[in-house]
Amino acid sequence: MEAEPHYLSQRANWEADAVAAGHDAEESVASILRQHLDSEEFEVEKHPSDLRQLYYESAYALNPEDFLKPNVPLKGDVWYDDARNEFITCKGENKEGIALCGGCIPDLKIRSKLTGKVYFIECKRQNDSGNAHERCAKYATPSIIELIQKRIGGVSYHPVGYVFTGDMIKKRKYILELQATFGFARNHLLLWNGSSQTLLEWVQRTVVPLLR
Repeated sequence: MEAEPHYLSQRANWEADAVAAGHDAEESVASILRQHLDSEEFEVEKHPSDLRQLYYESAYALNPEDFLKPNVPLKGDVWYDDARNEFITCKGENKEGIALCGGCIPDLKIRSKLTGKVYFIECKRQNDSGNAHERCAKYATPSIIELIQKRIGGVSYHPVGYVFTGDMIKKRKYILELQATFGFARNHLLLWNGSSQTLLEWVQRTVVPLLR
């Protein structure tokens, strides 16, 4: 008799499907924006690195002494390098490199070439299961929003948009949760039906005026 698949293997397959679906959402949004936004004024970038050291920057602002370079760095040590304006880590004996995993990587960034202002977008596609919407919620916390605003030049506008699509936006339980979670920035929440027109109208209404 053939054994039943272990539940963890099923979970792994589900997570892989969720990741693939999420990537599709990013690509769809990026493709539409690149095709229709004025390329002379705006550029769209996937997985921008602007916030990759955001958590280190927050901790450094509170306790810079915690990020002094050790006399003899050990693997995993992280310190701030003034010359490079980066957080550096020891990767092994006599090996140094940029410290990663100390921040977050948004799905997309829209940047105005005229003003230099930027806006990040998180894109989540999810079926009737999963926690993609919960992982996106970190970009809705007051402290992270404040850190992002400071990181991109001390702006006062809300710097993140939340785009959800797929089966989840047809389910009342998710719709109510999303509206409650992101209600503080309702204009920046888009429950996207996949229509290019809907996405572009949202961007023109919500994002473009902030970047000009």
